[in-house]
Amino acid sequence: MRKLIMAGIAVLTWILHIAVFSHLTILRISPDLFLVVAVCFCFFAGPAAGLGMAFFGGFMLDLFFSTYLGPYTLGYLLVVGAAAFLAARLYHAAWLPFAIVWVGVIVRELVFSAFVYFAGVHFNLWNMFISRILPEAVYTVILALPIYFGLKRLFKARCMRTIVRSDFF
Repeated sequence: MRKLIMAGIAVLTWILHIAVFSHLTILRISPDLFLVVAVCFCFFAGPAAGLGMAFFGGFMLDLFFSTYLGPYTLGYLLVVGAAAFLAARLYHAAWLPFAIVWVGVIVRELVFSAFVYFAGVHFNLWNMFISRILPEAVYTVILALPIYFGLKRLFKARCMRTIVRSDFF
């Protein structure tokens, strides 16, 4: 049941990202729903679920929105891999997922910018950092607040618990 619900969340995230959140733009900046959900999966369901969500989200975005195959996937996997590393080794403070999402948006955009730069497109990175990357990071963290607490509540539900052997005795 748990895996089915998580797969449903992944598909729902894809639909919401395409249909709703791509239209919730402020100054042509839209929030990154996949990164928020992948980091939440990493904290609540473990690193494998987080990395799976990151791969699914990045691959779908690469297929539908990118000229090149790989920049979104690589960016998401780097960020969620770092989140898994930090989640396993650090105390789970309330601010940690939001800090990871904030830094993650910046890292993902820099990875994507590197792909674009090496493809031959020249741009002013500092101008892009100030006008696009930082506002997107702030917007995504604001979006992360209700999603994080909603997924936290969902993963505490009985149907989402990991079944252990002691549950049967």
